[in-house]
Amino acid sequence: MVFGGGTGISAVGPKIFIWPLICCFLAAAYVWYYCPETTGRTLEEIDVLFAKPGPHRDALEQAAVESKSRRNSAHSGQQVYAEKASAAHLEGKNEIHV
Repeated sequence: MVFGGGTGISAVGPKIFIWPLICCFLAAAYVWYYCPETTGRTLEEIDVLFAKPGPHRDALEQAAVESKSRRNSAHSGQQVYAEKASAAHLEGKNEIHV
């Protein structure tokens, strides 16, 4: 389009831009329907998502489950701290003793 755009527009007219639009829409449809969403997933979960079926994938799934349980237990500790901070704030205390 960069080098032949001027020649294409003078020879074909504005219809020269139809083929890039078609390619763009086909690529967008492919990404929308065939590429899974990975937002909010750990690297282990993404690895399992793209792994081929077999014993390797089973091991990856087990590792992802263990990682998720460790992550959830870490978040529960942070949640307790946040609840204590919220309670201290409501009581008017400035310091939190953990």
